[in-house]
Amino acid sequence: MIKRGFYFQDCIRINNDIWFASGDYNGLYRYNVGNKRTERVALFPNEPFYQESLYIKICFYDNNLIFIPQYGKRINIYNLYNKLLVDIEIPNLTESIQPPYFCEAVVYKQYLFMMGAKYPGIIKVNLENYEVEIIDQRFIKLQNEICMNIYGIFLGTEGVLEANKFFIPCYQCNKVLEINLDIGEYCLYEVGSKNNQYARIIKAGDTFVLVTHNVKNDGYVVFWDYEKDTCEEVHFEMRGYVDRAVIEYLGDIWILSYASNEICRVGIRDKQVNYYSVPDVDNLGIIFARVVDNELLFCDYYTQSWYKINNSMVIEKVLEKIDECVSEKEIEKRLLEDEFENKLYDEKTSYLEFFIKKVQKSETLYSDKKSGALIGKNIYKLCN
Repeated sequence: MIKRGFYFQDCIRINNDIWFASGDYNGLYRYNVGNKRTERVALFPNEPFYQESLYIKICFYDNNLIFIPQYGKRINIYNLYNKLLVDIEIPNLTESIQPPYFCEAVVYKQYLFMMGAKYPGIIKVNLENYEVEIIDQRFIKLQNEICMNIYGIFLGTEGVLEANKFFIPCYQCNKVLEINLDIGEYCLYEVGSKNNQYARIIKAGDTFVLVTHNVKNDGYVVFWDYEKDTCEEVHFEMRGYVDRAVIEYLGDIWILSYASNEICRVGIRDKQVNYYSVPDVDNLGIIFARVVDNELLFCDYYTQSWYKINNSMVIEKVLEKIDECVSEKEIEKRLLEDEFENKLYDEKTSYLEFFIKKVQKSETLYSDKKSGALIGKNIYKLCN
């Protein structure tokens, strides 16, 4: 089926409504937790319909939802009061810059600060008049300090705002960047072992917590005392090799693998390590994890099923999926529109029916110029 349940990377709850951007394609949606109904509110302008992971985060300011682009090329702001959707162009976003464009964002006073992933700089947006500026292209100046590969991702995907300072890890090394959002000054701290690389930083009480992402079969939780500049590292085992969710919950640090059915709990005080998994599930890909109403919720990318870890540390399924509210005919129509002409297609897509119909309609095979392989050959054979 083209029509699937929803998943998303971030959301904002306002009263009984959960606002989110679809992770599969273009669309702003609202889900009511009372009647469990979904409504499509708008399509984001100047973005293709079929584009996974358009937005990585949603910020909130003065009755506005602010959508931070990951694979999208515009900032979008939706006003909950007048229902207007405004898109803002990102300066110097050239074709030579590849996504993901931004990794994290924070609202401070009346300003939005967007941290570049592969975009080389910090974008500052005045949320009162929508003026945009690049406040620092620091990666060009600091690439030898924070980047082993200047074409890779520069910063991590989660930071901490403390008063007027924002802390975010450097993705390719063991450094944490501190930015003074009032005056734009910054400094770097070396945290933990030389070989460590971090994607996320959170604050648990008075202690910063980071988790390594660069070791294939295990990792380290790093407890960093900022005032004393001291660290304690705790080893844990986890097969999944990618970024992992890091959450403070029930007085402990929880690490959820995005690539395997593995969950790890590390005690903040005793540093004891315990392991969990979702029962009766072989394969799990976590796309969203957060504490909501004092319970840790997470969503499986593959099935769009929702789970929770309750206060007794028991994992249970709470929702099969959040249902799509748009008809399959409309989804198919948009997928078949002209904006998808002359693009390369991958047979491993989840939208198999779409590609079959596309080939039936156009009777066209697309060639991969690099390898010479024909993309769509197997699908074409099935259609004829």
